[in-house]
Amino acid sequence: MNVLEVREAVGHSVTGRKGALRAALGFGSFAIALVALLSTVFISLPSNVVLDRSGTNTKWLKSLEVWPQGWAFFTKPPDGDQVLAYRETPDGLRSIMATPQAKPGNMFGLSRAQRAQGPELSQVTDQLRSSDWFTCVEGDTVDDCAIDPDSANSAVRLTDSSPTPTLCGDVVLAQAKPVDWSYREFFKPDDYLAKGLARVHVECIDKDNGDT
Repeated sequence: MNVLEVREAVGHSVTGRKGALRAALGFGSFAIALVALLSTVFISLPSNVVLDRSGTNTKWLKSLEVWPQGWAFFTKPPDGDQVLAYRETPDGLRSIMATPQAKPGNMFGLSRAQRAQGPELSQVTDQLRSSDWFTCVEGDTVDDCAIDPDSANSAVRLTDSSPTPTLCGDVVLAQAKPVDWSYREFFKPDDYLAKGLARVHVECIDKDNGDT
């Protein structure tokens, strides 16, 4: 082997080591970033069987010193109040909500069409007055409140100008919140605790020709 061949061999060896080092550093950086991301997501979850977010959990309180903001800054609290839409059927209420995002009908979150229902629901409910809402008994589910005879008010007529309407016709709107994790075993998986109920008739308007 002459001098030129030796130099080429040494060069290839150095280049190979540098490439391997860069790959190792890249993988290590990715692994650290992934662990940090998953950690912040995990500690942002509400109380569950794995993580207790009560004030007595010192480990969780310590984690807030490292990640005080959490992911809740970017999202709506999952246990907050919300407005839900239902149809009345002979078997009870049937949800007509396009969410949750990850259900099969939404391609497990890949579809974005369901996101249009949020602004539509807001536009419709903004037309209601406070007196249009029936106040549900505290602790009642939406189904419980709907069968209360006092909640059977005459339907309020509203309009819906969404280009992709989902709330046309007779709809039951409910102001509700999710069942607390601590009481989940006493309710069905799709139960919500009702605060208010309104029966409405929604006329969908075609902006292009004014038809309903």
